[in-house]
Amino acid sequence: MHQYRTMILRLACLALGLFFVISSPQAQAQRRSRKKQLDSWERWKRTFILKQVPHSAQSVLVRRAYQACMSSSQPSSTVCALVGASYLKGSHKKARFQMAARFLNKACKLRDGWGCWLLAKAMKKLSFQRRRVRRTFYRARTLLRQRCSSKRGFSCYIWGTFLLQATSRQSRWNQVKRSFQRGCRSGDKTSCASLGRLSALGLGGRKDPSRAVKLFRTSCQAGSALGCMELGLALLKQKQTDESSQARRLLERSCSLHWQEGCARLGLLLLAGRLGSSQTSAFRFLGRGLSYLRSRCLARDTKVCLTLGTMLQQGLGTSKDWKQAQHFFGVACSVGSSKACKRHAFLYFQQGEQAYRKRKEYKRAYRMFSLACQNMYRPACKRMKSMFRIIRVERKCLLHHDERFCLKLAQMYWKGNRVLQDKALARSLFFKACVLESGYACWFLANLRGVFAMSPFRRKQLYQRSCWYGYKKACRPSLKAMQVVQVSPTQTTNTSSEKVKGSSIQVVMPRLRGTPAKPRKVPSSASVPTRTFGKDDDDDDE
Repeated sequence: MHQYRTMILRLACLALGLFFVISSPQAQAQRRSRKKQLDSWERWKRTFILKQVPHSAQSVLVRRAYQACMSSSQPSSTVCALVGASYLKGSHKKARFQMAARFLNKACKLRDGWGCWLLAKAMKKLSFQRRRVRRTFYRARTLLRQRCSSKRGFSCYIWGTFLLQATSRQSRWNQVKRSFQRGCRSGDKTSCASLGRLSALGLGGRKDPSRAVKLFRTSCQAGSALGCMELGLALLKQKQTDESSQARRLLERSCSLHWQEGCARLGLLLLAGRLGSSQTSAFRFLGRGLSYLRSRCLARDTKVCLTLGTMLQQGLGTSKDWKQAQHFFGVACSVGSSKACKRHAFLYFQQGEQAYRKRKEYKRAYRMFSLACQNMYRPACKRMKSMFRIIRVERKCLLHHDERFCLKLAQMYWKGNRVLQDKALARSLFFKACVLESGYACWFLANLRGVFAMSPFRRKQLYQRSCWYGYKKACRPSLKAMQVVQVSPTQTTNTSSEKVKGSSIQVVMPRLRGTPAKPRKVPSSASVPTRTFGKDDDDDDE
């Protein structure tokens, strides 16, 4: 009996000590700061889900959440869910599903329904086993339902959106409507605006536009960006002249609250001229709602794809990004928009032109021109034909070592005909043609002036070589410059000789690198071929 009494006294003392510790001002202050921190994170979570976080603040938010989730021993489920969601959506950087799954798994273990739901999505992307995905999906469902039943308004909004995406039956609208009604009764303004949407469209009941407008007005007055946007669009549908200015004010208010759909809708209406005609302000608003425009374009909305493509192509309201613009034009073209197909082809053509100016990217340029030509862009088809000729000439010269094609390619680069002008490359090609026994190429190199001029000794050699290869023009000026040995008419020699103005000459052939060592006879003036590189050679490869 005495033992039991002492045990009870000890337990009572321990409980009293714990009570004093808990009720101490320091512990109370710690609890208050902890609750304040959790409330702030819940507020950040709400703005993140509603896409009301501006781009400048998103990276700061994610960095803070990452540090809070990694550093603390007992992190909040909301913090880890925020980090996982940012990695999953790629809001601050590229989407990284493995990192997202790591943080969302932590949040799901800490009983966060939204985190479990996103974890199921990430597992689908990473192609996990179906059983594991289904298990996390059902866990998210139970946790979200529990939170909504405990009269947490925003949790009811998340539960309603979850039901919209999760189920595909017709009876889902009644469940969605019930969850939004519960959230609206709990005082959540976003749930009221979503309920107004359902009543305006007649989903989960009969159509009631007047009730929808009331719900939108109450939610907008409470500070809901979605409510302001929907109220503005509802007033615009009434087609009254007085309502258009009010509708514009409401849409601008929703955009100022960082609601991206509101910014995008306002920009599209301004472009269409329904709220005035100011293109600069239209593109400014459209730049704020880029993520909504992307989602609408991927849902095969051709008008949105065209506007988004032009914005990214010309840098209106956002930075220039040709790859993204090309992607969105391609989406619109696949749906069947002829405008989008033309613009898609034009972008391919421009990329081909850029690659065409760089000598080493002819293959890429040809590929781009062929893609543009497939989309029926005629200038690209013309350019492709000329590119085909250039590639053919290059192949014949560099692979088959044909003197005519090397000479033609050298002339093209020297004059800048069909290719970017490059005189240094042209000079090297002329030299290659000269080595391959083209008299005109040797003569051309000998006559170069300025930066590319040859030394006198080199010029002598090139004139001799040109004459030796049978180019008639080079024989006259080279007689003075060549090494000539006078021989009497009666003297017989084994070397080649020719009578020029009553005397006999012997031509000493200069030896250049890459030429045959065997000497050749200088042709007589009668037997010198009259062919020069001109129109005839140009037509050979056509």
